Amino acid sequence: MPGVMPGVMPGVMPGVMPGVVPPAVPPAVPSVMPGAVPPAVPSVMPPAVPGAVPGAVPGAVPSAAPASGESGVMPGAVPPAVPPAVPSVMPGVPASGDPGAVLTAALHLAAVADGPDDALAGVLAGAAAAVPPALAATALRHAAALTSAPVLAASRTLAAARLAWRGGEPHQARMLLRSVFAPGVPEHLQAERELLLGEIDLRTGASGGEQHTLIAAAGRLIARDRQRSLGALMLAGEALLATGRHDQFTALAGRALRLRRPDDPVAAVLLFEHLTGVSALFSGDPSRGVEPLRRVLHLAAAVDDPPTLVRAAAAGILIGEDQQAYRLAVRAARLAGGAGDRASVPHALDLAATAAFALGDLDLAVATATEGQRLAAATGQDAVADNCRGILAVVLGMLGDGPASQAWARRCRARAGVDVDSQARAMCVWAAALLDVAEGRYADAAGRLWGVMRTAGGRGHLGVQIPATPTLVEAVARCGDRAPARDILWAYDLWASSTANPTWLALSARCHALLADTEDEADERFRSAIRLHLAGDSPFARARTELLYGEELRRRRHPAAAREHLRRALATFEQFGAAPWAQRTAAELRAAGDHVTPVEEARAALTAQQARIAELVAGGATNREVAEVLFLSPRTVDHHLRNIFTRLGVRSRTELAKVVS
Repeated sequence: MPGVMPGVMPGVMPGVMPGVVPPAVPPAVPSVMPGAVPPAVPSVMPPAVPGAVPGAVPGAVPSAAPASGESGVMPGAVPPAVPPAVPSVMPGVPASGDPGAVLTAALHLAAVADGPDDALAGVLAGAAAAVPPALAATALRHAAALTSAPVLAASRTLAAARLAWRGGEPHQARMLLRSVFAPGVPEHLQAERELLLGEIDLRTGASGGEQHTLIAAAGRLIARDRQRSLGALMLAGEALLATGRHDQFTALAGRALRLRRPDDPVAAVLLFEHLTGVSALFSGDPSRGVEPLRRVLHLAAAVDDPPTLVRAAAAGILIGEDQQAYRLAVRAARLAGGAGDRASVPHALDLAATAAFALGDLDLAVATATEGQRLAAATGQDAVADNCRGILAVVLGMLGDGPASQAWARRCRARAGVDVDSQARAMCVWAAALLDVAEGRYADAAGRLWGVMRTAGGRGHLGVQIPATPTLVEAVARCGDRAPARDILWAYDLWASSTANPTWLALSARCHALLADTEDEADERFRSAIRLHLAGDSPFARARTELLYGEELRRRRHPAAAREHLRRALATFEQFGAAPWAQRTAAELRAAGDHVTPVEEARAALTAQQARIAELVAGGATNREVAEVLFLSPRTVDHHLRNIFTRLGVRSRTELAKVVS
């Protein structure tokens, strides 16, 4: 099933390629409205992580034997900005024992200090090494204010900002970074400040010009720390892609690739292979990008840095290795959560949701994206939250759940200027087009998607344009104008063939069937598409193809053959709770001479959430048990159950169980 290519990945084209789907058809996807809690996504964020080191991102892979003048810290990791503090014994501060007690006492003394106090600053800095990131940030902020040496004060301020950001406090981090460093502070500390500020602005969607800040930081870091410079350039590439400036990405990637050296550590090699592969994708020859991105997946086994694992997950999505991409993204989220890195968890969940969508596991995609947007919003990362909301809008739009899809789309910020070209906005347009197609408004769908497909001036989101191509081809073909559809299909075909992903190839065959000049060609293409769908085992995409083929066969007066495909499609749509598609299929079955009972029609009309409630109640669950499973109130479940009884014409739970079975 096509999905959304990851547009928030440093140096990665935003996009989701469909992948191999688990053998079972997923259960109905609950209609998740904004504010609802998704079904079971295990929490990856512990409340506190003792032993966190100030200024260090847990899981970073250090380089082996850095060259002269280099720190050896990998992009995505934070270099140690604060030298180890010498423990000191001060009146009113416990000499040893509970780090929290030491820090509390030191903070009390700091609150009444009337000037620099290097001894107290050292105690605060030392205590920060043994407490969670947010508390450590507070300790280092006070330590910096009490430090008399300008360079050490600047280092502690920078470390405090890093920990505030990783601890989920971007506003506090930005305030610290915007404080004026004293004269004489080394240029590399100024560059590190720009690098962190650029990353925060990118994730929060604050400015829209973060790529300039990041490129400047890369230039100032290159002489001292080549790998930190690489990290800044990768974030700058991400910033370009986040606003659809794919024409500028290849040049930026070329600049970053010139930093490569034969003795680079594994994590750095992974990043360079990543850049090589993605640059090839943007060059118009996806086949050249596949092997470098496969090497990224191989190298990821030796890496435990969450941001690097997220980039590896994006590589997997780009080449159709969606199961491996999902595992890598979940691993990144767990590592970040276990280390108290609250800034990295939502980003990883964004990629995990994208991979789940590509796999065709729509339940998992909805649950993961909902949790991702919740955590992103809680940590002030509005740009990441909007990406998750865009995924939710697309998944629910694909199912035809208009109210839920539109509600998530409304929650995506559409700020003039900054977000007008955002990937989240492009996804919301695609979601609206999917709803149009579900309701038969093909001209409206085509009009919306032509706007997303624009590439004038090198702008646009290829990562949404590519997976949205089958939607546009279907809409344009239904409008009777096939020439424009053929013009845009070649890029999709190129991508699908380069990955050899069966679901992408199936959707390509479906598009060609819709554009076929003869009935024989259409038959051949549709049959090829269904065979490929079975190899990829993407049930919802296969049901859509079977519906289209069934409609085609019925129009050609082959009702018996049409009924075979339509019956399978109807069963799948009912399992997914895709009411508009189930109703449309039931109507086609009646037109093909099949008997669709009133109960079947009513069951097809249930929403995704109603279908899930009916399934649970039919299985013996009480209203309270259903409420706990779906994170609803018992009163809401009771309201839905009354509507279900009315629609299905039943009067008891026993009758409901018979209908559902």
